[in-house]
Amino acid sequence: MRTAHRLSDLASTHCNTPQQTATHRNTLQQGAMRTAHRLYDLAATGPDSVFVVKFSKDPKESPQRFFDDVEMQMEVSVLQGVAVCCSVL
Repeated sequence: MRTAHRLSDLASTHCNTPQQTATHRNTLQQGAMRTAHRLYDLAATGPDSVFVVKFSKDPKESPQRFFDDVEMQMEVSVLQGVAVCCSVL
C-alpha cells in the first residue's frame, strides 16, 4: 500500500490517499535528477487508473523538493492554458 500525494491546481492544497498501485519498471523519461515511470492504480479502471510517478536519483533528496517541483509544474500548466486562450482571441 502506497500513499498518493495529489495537488489540486485550483486550491493549491495537497491530499494524501492510500492506494494499491503497481509501478512499471521501464522508464518513460529520464532527466538529470529523476526518472519517470507509469504508475497503475489497481483499484481503478480506464484512463483514471494510469499516472506518472517520479523517482529521485539522489537518495538524500528532500521530499519537500518533490512537492515544490509539482507545484511549479502545475502553475506553469495553468499559465500555459491562459496564454493559449489569450493568443486565440
